[in-house]
Amino acid sequence: MNIKDLLKSKKFKNILITIVEILVVAGIIFAALMYMQSKINKDADKTSGVGNTIATDEEEETVQKQSDEFYLQINMAKNVMVVYRYDADKKNKTAYKIFPCTLGENVKKGKYKTEKSYSWVKNNGWHRYNTLYTYSAWIQSAEYSDRYPDTLVKKSYNSVGKNKKVDKSIILYASDAAWVYNNCKYKTVLEIVKGSKKDQLPLQVGKKTETNKYCGWDPTDPDKSNPYLKKANGTISTGYTPVNVEKGEKIDYFSNLLALDETGKNITGKLKYNKIDSSKTGTSKVTYTYKLKSGKKITASLSYKVVDTTKPKVTCSKTQFTYEVKSKDQKDMNKESNAKAIKEMVRKYVSCNESDVTITITTVDPLELKEGNFPVSIKAQDKAGNVGSCQVMCEIKIKESKGNKKFEPSKAQKKKLKLPKETSKPKESEKKTKEKQTKEKTTKKVSETKKNVKQTETTKSSNENTTTIAKD
Repeated sequence: MNIKDLLKSKKFKNILITIVEILVVAGIIFAALMYMQSKINKDADKTSGVGNTIATDEEEETVQKQSDEFYLQINMAKNVMVVYRYDADKKNKTAYKIFPCTLGENVKKGKYKTEKSYSWVKNNGWHRYNTLYTYSAWIQSAEYSDRYPDTLVKKSYNSVGKNKKVDKSIILYASDAAWVYNNCKYKTVLEIVKGSKKDQLPLQVGKKTETNKYCGWDPTDPDKSNPYLKKANGTISTGYTPVNVEKGEKIDYFSNLLALDETGKNITGKLKYNKIDSSKTGTSKVTYTYKLKSGKKITASLSYKVVDTTKPKVTCSKTQFTYEVKSKDQKDMNKESNAKAIKEMVRKYVSCNESDVTITITTVDPLELKEGNFPVSIKAQDKAGNVGSCQVMCEIKIKESKGNKKFEPSKAQKKKLKLPKETSKPKESEKKTKEKQTKEKTTKKVSETKKNVKQTETTKSSNENTTTIAKD
C-alpha cells in the first residue's frame, strides 16, 4: 500500500485526528500553566498575599537587572548559608561570606533563583529584609511581633542556626538578611543541598551577638536608628521616633533605647521617666534620666504617638430575618418604607464592642426588593475611621391573603348552627386494622355458608337413601 492509499484509509485519518486533538489539549494546558505562573509572579509583585504572607505598602521596587555576582548555597545539615563570589570571568567562584540560618521543615533541596525583595512581610509573624526565592518561600530576618524594628521576638532570634520552623523560610540574623536583600535581589542562584554534619565549611561562622534584656532591636540590624549601633558608655542611645503605640495597649518604654553606665554596664531598666496615657490618641514626649556614679546626669527623649488602628467588632445576635409584604406587586414590594423597616428590624439586634461608633445598615435598593433571601450589611465606624463589619440575611415573604384562606367557623358558631362535630380522619394504622377485621368477618361468613350448604346436601342424600330402602 502506497502513501496515497494510507491517507485515504479511515483508520489512518482517525489516528491523525486523535494526534491533533492531543496536541490541542496539550497546548491549552501549557497556556493555562503559563497564565497561572504569570499570575503568581504578579501576586508577588503586588504583595497582596504570597501564600500566607502579607507585604507592606512600603515595599521598594526591586525589579533590576540580573544579579550574577554572587552564588548562594544552603547546607541543610550544617544550618549555614555560604555566599560565593564569582571571578571576573564568571567561571570560578570563591567563598565570600557565611551566615548561620534556620530552615523551615518544608525547605526542599534544589536550585532556585531569587525573585523579589520586600522590606516587611507578615509570614506568621512579621519579618524584615525579605527576599522571595520561590512561591511562598523567603530568605528573611528573625520574627517580630509587629511591623516595627523594636519588636524583635528574641526566641526566634536565638533559634537562628538551630531549630527548624514550620514553613519554607530561611531565617537569618537581620544583618545577614539585609545583605542578601541588598545584594541578591533578582535572579541570584540559590542552591540548597542536604550536606552532612561532617562537611568542612569554607569559612568559619562568626560569633553570635547577644541581645539586651530590655532593648527590642535585633543587635545586628544595620538600620541607622538601631540603638545598638549608637551605644556608648555613659549614654542613653535611642532609636526611631515617634514610637507608635496602639490605643489602650501597654507601653514598653525600654524597647527603643539602650543605656550604659561609664563601665559599659546595662542600666536601661534603672532609667527614670514620665508615663503617658495610652487611652487617648495623640503625641506625647517621654524624657529619660539617670545619674551616673560620677554625679553626671544623662538624659534622652522619645516621642510616643498613640494611634487607633483597631477595627470595632460589630455583631448581630440574629443571622436570619423574615419580612412580609402584601403582594408581589411593585406598589407593595418596591417601597422605600420596606427597606427602611428591614433596616430598623435588624438594628434592634446589633451590638458593638465600642460605644462611640456610627452604625450603618445597608441593604438592596428598594427597586430590587423581591421575594426570597438577600444580604443586609452592618458596618460600625469609630472616630479614628476604622470600620468593622458583618452580614446577615433577610427573607421577604408574601403575606397570606384572607380571601385565599379556607373559612373555618368557630366553636360558638358551630354550636349555634348545630353543625355536626367533625370526626377526625382515621389513622392509616386504624384503617388497616378495620380492613383486616372486615376481611376476617367476610371470610368467616363465607366459611359458615359453605358449611351449611354441605350439611344440607348431606341431609338430602340421606333422605333419598332412606326412601329407596323403604320401597324395597
